[in-house]
Amino acid sequence: MELQSSYNATMVVLSCLMASIACYTGLSMALQYAAASTGRARLAWLACGTAVMGAGVWAVCFYEINAYKWATGIDYEYATVILTLAIAAASAALILRAFSGSTLRKRALLVRGGLAGICAAALPFAGPRTMRYSPLPRFDPPTFVSFALGVALMFIVILWIAYKLQTSRGPRRKAIAGLLLGTAYTASIHIGLTLTSWKSPEDVPVVIQSSSSATISFFLGFATLFVIGIAFAAIIMERFWKAQMRRQLERDMRIESLFRHSQDAVFSYSLDGKLLDANLAAFRLTGYDWSELSGLKLNDMISPEYQHTVSVNFRHTIEGQSRNFDCALIHRGGRRLEVNNTNVPVLVEGQVVGVYTIVRDITERKQAEWQMNHMAHHDELTGLPNRRLFEQQLVKAISDQQQDGQSAAVLFLDIDRFKLVNDSQGHDVGDLLLRSVADRLREAVKHAGIVARLGGDEFSVLLTGGITREEAQAIAARINRELDIPFSLRGKDVHITASIGIALFPEDGDSLISLMKNADTAMYSAKENGKNTYNFYDFSMNDSLFERVQLENELRKAVDPGGVFLVYQPPGG
Repeated sequence: MELQSSYNATMVVLSCLMASIACYTGLSMALQYAAASTGRARLAWLACGTAVMGAGVWAVCFYEINAYKWATGIDYEYATVILTLAIAAASAALILRAFSGSTLRKRALLVRGGLAGICAAALPFAGPRTMRYSPLPRFDPPTFVSFALGVALMFIVILWIAYKLQTSRGPRRKAIAGLLLGTAYTASIHIGLTLTSWKSPEDVPVVIQSSSSATISFFLGFATLFVIGIAFAAIIMERFWKAQMRRQLERDMRIESLFRHSQDAVFSYSLDGKLLDANLAAFRLTGYDWSELSGLKLNDMISPEYQHTVSVNFRHTIEGQSRNFDCALIHRGGRRLEVNNTNVPVLVEGQVVGVYTIVRDITERKQAEWQMNHMAHHDELTGLPNRRLFEQQLVKAISDQQQDGQSAAVLFLDIDRFKLVNDSQGHDVGDLLLRSVADRLREAVKHAGIVARLGGDEFSVLLTGGITREEAQAIAARINRELDIPFSLRGKDVHITASIGIALFPEDGDSLISLMKNADTAMYSAKENGKNTYNFYDFSMNDSLFERVQLENELRKAVDPGGVFLVYQPPGG
């Protein structure tokens, strides 16, 4: 016989509200967290959203069943209850999977929306089947098929509308999307139950209340609290997430602004060295536009001597280390640019995903440093190495020659009668003469050694590479011949000569001080021997030098107290 029942409309409204909250919460997890994540994190957020939305829809199904005031008792089969929960979760998973993608294609809309609708249509059919001692549901197959197709079409339309609403991902539009889906679930369950006819079997015992009914009530209450609790948590998380996103967006905008408007050139590379992006300063620095620059490899613009350095530092950077180094670029126009590079790893979730290279043009600074270094180690007048650089080169040569067991030679030159030229023709002519002497010394020595100006009219030559006594003698003789040729200065011929002293390594000394001292001694010996010649150092020169110094000291002592006086003796007197 037919069973009479009355319906509680308040429960329908509460069911709709419950379904809407569950759908809104599931959409929040799919739209904000799953869509912004990858890999396992994305699957985890989708699973959480499916659990919340599925539990809410499942609870609505049983709220609708319990909205009827049954004239008989209700008992449940747990296996069928779990089946209804699986159907609700499957419908939720299909919906959220569609929302979590960046786009929703027509095929996916039809398939997922249709299957989600069929699952929703199956709930009012499967729900009553969970009741054991209760009126038995009866369905008219054609009616059920029409109902299922209608619900599937409804879900396809609502899924499309809801997807369009959530494009901006604003809370208001997302709430409307959740309300539409919640209403669709509630309506499909309510209409499905309305289309069901109920018959009471003759052998059904009357059950006032059963343990399974109490258990289902408990789980319904738990599901309600679970959905509401997760909804509140989602709202809090959404606010926190939005605050984080605002901060991240502001940080990204700051980085992007720094990247775009930096006065230094900035290049963005992938891990395999492919250029991904560059700022305007990079185009100005290199002379290339983007179409040309994007086709170049990492080392294509690097000066050949620095290509290995750039590659090594790039490998260190993709290992997570920041690197700073100098190198040289070749401009599109062919000129060389001295630059300073700073390689910075780009980290995403602790993993290096790329490299930023910040390039600063230091050509002017390098030129200034080179000029200052050149001035500190070279003679301003002649451009030759000065005493400081000569001594550094001599110390290095001594160390190298000692290791290789080779000989070397130091030549000291003094220009004869230079003071007479300087005093008679002026310092400007004297300066021209010194420059001309420097040029002839370079021509005479060529690649055999280093020519330096020690100061005044004194020059020195360092000969290395296993130089022999005969080779040193030949170079000294060539210097004398070159300097003996008159110099034409401002229309006048100037004739000078040079006295040269030679000290050999290691015979005449094995240190800077001894070699320079002995070469100087040999030079003074050459002056005493008539000038315009050269002398090799000999130990006996020390005795002669000592006697000369001693004589000068004795004469100075005699002159001061008047111990020396001039006597004139007329001829024949």
